[in-house]
Amino acid sequence: MSKHKESYKLTDLQLQMEEAKKRVNIIDKNGPSGEHYDLVDVEVESAEVTLPTEQKKNWIAMFSQSGSEIANLAAALGYWPDLIITNNSNKSKWDPRIVDRIKFVKKVMVVSNSQAKTANFLHNVEGSKSALITLHGWLRIIPAVICEQYKIVNGHPGLINLYPELKGKDPQERWWADRNKYDFWYGSVVHDVEPEVDAGQIHTITKCKLTAYEELYYNLYDLFRRTSLNSWVKYFTKFPIR
Repeated sequence: MSKHKESYKLTDLQLQMEEAKKRVNIIDKNGPSGEHYDLVDVEVESAEVTLPTEQKKNWIAMFSQSGSEIANLAAALGYWPDLIITNNSNKSKWDPRIVDRIKFVKKVMVVSNSQAKTANFLHNVEGSKSALITLHGWLRIIPAVICEQYKIVNGHPGLINLYPELKGKDPQERWWADRNKYDFWYGSVVHDVEPEVDAGQIHTITKCKLTAYEELYYNLYDLFRRTSLNSWVKYFTKFPIR
């Protein structure tokens, strides 16, 4: 095993965080406006060599579309979720990296749309009560009774800390239509999931200003994908589970 690959398995928390930062920097520097991105700059109070066993958590990630954000986040962190759950039964729509993953390990669970609506399937997932559950384009509202029983966090493509009107569905399109109103500031947050939609405590934020070049040549969704990935890496840096 190469030295580079071994670094993912080291228990030195500080080294893992630095590795994640480097990977996000590489992603953002691929674009002409990388310098505008608020990269992983959160303060971490503790840099213990190893996490106490009681602080280590299983990670369950859920998606309804392609799951590409989960694959990108796994690449940035250096490890995959313990379990991926989706209500998209069409594997041809999945990110190829997730399809490849199930060829070797059975770590993807497909649920029906009716199951996704209630989210009761979580009761049958081993370790879910103590797990970190993350939502990545999960196109279902989590019922209040489930929110109260599990630790669930969501990535939202909109600066709802500044502009609460961007809560809810399709915030990217609504932001684009009124981008002058927002002085071209856009970004993503990671927040706790509560019964009220997009109302939970916000933990991490990535804020960027749209450049003229981006406005002309960039795909709207790609812009928000980058800010979303940054916010997720910040979250896992601030609240490490490995």
